[in-house]
Amino acid sequence: LSFSPPVAYSLFFLGMLFEGDAVLFTGSFLAYQGYLEFFPVFFLALLGILVRDLVLHELGRRLNDSGTLINRWASGIAAPFDEHLLGQTLHTMFLSKFIYGIHFAVMVRAGALGIPVTRFFYYDLLASVAWIIGIGTLGFVSRASFDVVKNYLRFVELALLGELVLLFLI
Repeated sequence: LSFSPPVAYSLFFLGMLFEGDAVLFTGSFLAYQGYLEFFPVFFLALLGILVRDLVLHELGRRLNDSGTLINRWASGIAAPFDEHLLGQTLHTMFLSKFIYGIHFAVMVRAGALGIPVTRFFYYDLLASVAWIIGIGTLGFVSRASFDVVKNYLRFVELALLGELVLLFLI
């Protein structure tokens, strides 16, 4: 990370395109540690999420009423939320970001239901900023608990070393 920050930020952006929660948590943790800068992590996370969600929305719009595997998958998962997605778009998009396994399907389904891209983008921007603040805060807070756990890990390391020496002696 410290050898090539542009590579680290590029990998972070690419990670946000495919897996948001773990990558954002790790990025915010590393920003708190000082390996990454806070503002680039925030903006790259937001950019990665918005690009990914817009691609998923467009995919849903183009594959609407098709029998493709992607359309069947998204319909199977997100169709029960259609009424909420159309009536309470912001709430549904926000909640889907925190429920692992349905977010991608909800984004595809939003495109399939014909939610206009400008409305989709606006709600996705609001939901994404709130999601980044929530998950990013968890990454920052975990840094404080990491210091406490790090002290206990030394004892665990010594215990494992002692067990290994005992095993060799036996």
